[in-house]
Amino acid sequence: WRITDLIDRAQKVNWYTDCWYPFVTRWAERVRSIAGEDKIVFAEAIPNEGLPVWKAFYWGHKSARENYALQLKTIVEEGYKSLGESPVLIGETGIPMDMNEKEAFSTRNFAWQERMMDALLTGLERALVGFTLWNYNPDNVDSHGDYWNGENFSWFSKQEYLERRKEKAGFQLPLDQSNDKLDEGGRILHAVVRPYAAKVAGIPLRQDYEMNSGVWEFEWANPAHESHEGDALVSVSKPPLSHVPIRARETEIFVPLFISTGRKLLVTYSSSRDAQAECDWTYDSSRQTLFVVPEDKTPGAVHRLKVEFDTPLKRRFDVHSSIWVDFWHWWAGFMSIMFGLLWVLVL
Repeated sequence: WRITDLIDRAQKVNWYTDCWYPFVTRWAERVRSIAGEDKIVFAEAIPNEGLPVWKAFYWGHKSARENYALQLKTIVEEGYKSLGESPVLIGETGIPMDMNEKEAFSTRNFAWQERMMDALLTGLERALVGFTLWNYNPDNVDSHGDYWNGENFSWFSKQEYLERRKEKAGFQLPLDQSNDKLDEGGRILHAVVRPYAAKVAGIPLRQDYEMNSGVWEFEWANPAHESHEGDALVSVSKPPLSHVPIRARETEIFVPLFISTGRKLLVTYSSSRDAQAECDWTYDSSRQTLFVVPEDKTPGAVHRLKVEFDTPLKRRFDVHSSIWVDFWHWWAGFMSIMFGLLWVLVL
């Protein structure tokens, strides 16, 4: 359709169906006429679409997490509206290691990359969406990055690995999964290596991880078996609980040795339907897996799990929600300069 045709017929224009999709279709046809009919064509939605302008701006790390979470939830829920409650996978998402004009390559301090990765992963976790994290590249070096299109997203650096090995004795592969030598060459691992629900005997409702303490929280529900009012209104935080009966009752949580080694695991559990309900759990460090079997089998019951350690993780940074706190030294410098200029003008 042409816009003029829609205007002539006094129809309301939908940008996606009337403009974007026809354009992408024509473009895909042109690409496939040269590259072949099996060529996969990717198209993206508009970031922050459907959000008020003021919600697109955030200050501070706490707010950066919230920004990512809100945008990703919006994308997922818009997909639900168009396609129904289908699985959603966010592909090729990650943080560039060469940000800030490659400053970290000379200082070897990847603190800002670590913060950005944490904000991104927190948003993905809170949106309860699958993703492919970009990336692990065993050939990554500072000068050439990932050897692809000028990109440098790998959280493993071959260059950094070789530099660390200069001071240590060599070793032979294979290595056991518990061997910390496997982490050599890694960077921003405190943000990348996180707990997550690998297998859930129920319907996931909420997930949250604080990398500065190691506290991980997760909520999931028993299927209700029967449809309930509001099930058609699908959202990330309130998914429909109607589901075919599940056969498994054991939920598996990945708890990496990277954060659990030398610490005692503490597990707190509660159920929405039975205040006295408990759960059986065991942690297999060799498999880096926490196995949880709730006692409450009531349809629709919500399970709440909190995993933490007797010795919290070392704080990597403070989580603020204000530009004044995060960048106080810049503001202090700016105000000092302004005060100096004002003093000169007055005198």
